[in-house]
Amino acid sequence: MFDSAQDLKLKQIWTSQLYREYDSICWNYRVKLVKPILELVEARSFLGKWDAGLRTIKVSVNLIRNRSWDQVVNILKHEMAHQIVSDLFKSDQAHGEMFQRACEMIGVPVLFRGARADLAANDNESEAGFDSPGHNHKMLNKVRKLLALARSGNEHEAFAATRKVNEIIARYNLRRVGQDEDSSYNYRVINHRKKRIENYQRLICSILSDFFFVEIIFAGQYDAALCRTNKVINLLGTEENVLIAEYIYYFLFNNLPLLWEKHALETKEPVSRKRSYWLGVLSGFREKLAGFEPPADVLARKNGKENLPITVSAVVCAGDSGLQDFKRMLFPRLFTRRGRPSNVFGNSYQAGITAGRELNVSRAIAKREGFLGNLLVCDS
Repeated sequence: MFDSAQDLKLKQIWTSQLYREYDSICWNYRVKLVKPILELVEARSFLGKWDAGLRTIKVSVNLIRNRSWDQVVNILKHEMAHQIVSDLFKSDQAHGEMFQRACEMIGVPVLFRGARADLAANDNESEAGFDSPGHNHKMLNKVRKLLALARSGNEHEAFAATRKVNEIIARYNLRRVGQDEDSSYNYRVINHRKKRIENYQRLICSILSDFFFVEIIFAGQYDAALCRTNKVINLLGTEENVLIAEYIYYFLFNNLPLLWEKHALETKEPVSRKRSYWLGVLSGFREKLAGFEPPADVLARKNGKENLPITVSAVVCAGDSGLQDFKRMLFPRLFTRRGRPSNVFGNSYQAGITAGRELNVSRAIAKREGFLGNLLVCDS
């Protein structure tokens, strides 16, 4: 059976992108390799394969068609690690000590270092949710119960539950770093399949970074279906922190239009003021979380810095050497870019702040929205 002209064109485009990914990996990790042949094959028995004799890395077309590009890149890295063992270490060892060294050299995540990767279990782009059976950490169980209380119609109970959630997460992280406990780090990819990250999304990410113990990395990621590069949000942290941060992201992201709909119905404000209202909601929610923080002078003394707007999350993440090593493994060449300030409509922004201050994080209503994960709604 012959491929259609469209299939052949797609394979050419995907192969070219794989070559770009190969070059990018070598550049990012400062590894000098002789570029092999990259070949797309209709294989179901393997995801990727390094053939030292033919100097070829084969990648399954089914992998590209059916899985996230993040997984495609990690499979490519896995095969590049085999090439490193062959070319640089002059060995034919399969998955032994030399292979592990090669994986360290180019940042292959631990879950992709085995002979076969469980893609369903290692999909960092699909919605996970800490209600999953596999996530039974004691701290997560407490958070689940409190989020159920936060849906209470009693505003004082809901506020107390939200505050308690914040305290539990902070206490867990302070103990973990203070006692130098072993931690398992992971990352999640939030991918809206858009070419830009909006200012309100950046503000949500700022809230996650400042109050929910994760590092945020904005990056480009190829989309094989659309044949273009989109902007994605990477959440880095311990398994528990990443799951909670992802939950909070979608809680805020999906509540913004619901809150605006209610506000617009009551005030008849035009849709042109929606973004101002959203930014206000997020600023108000940030103020609420900031009210749960210890005094600023206490944090400054712990961090050894004065006159800096810091939070418990910022102090913990900066002092978490395991997290910093994990970040460098995934993103060895990072740079910081400042965003531009947003213009807002004052009245809409202030109304949003009021709504944000009243927002309590609560349990999800189990409804999937594709890659958006669970649709999380606020209590009205």
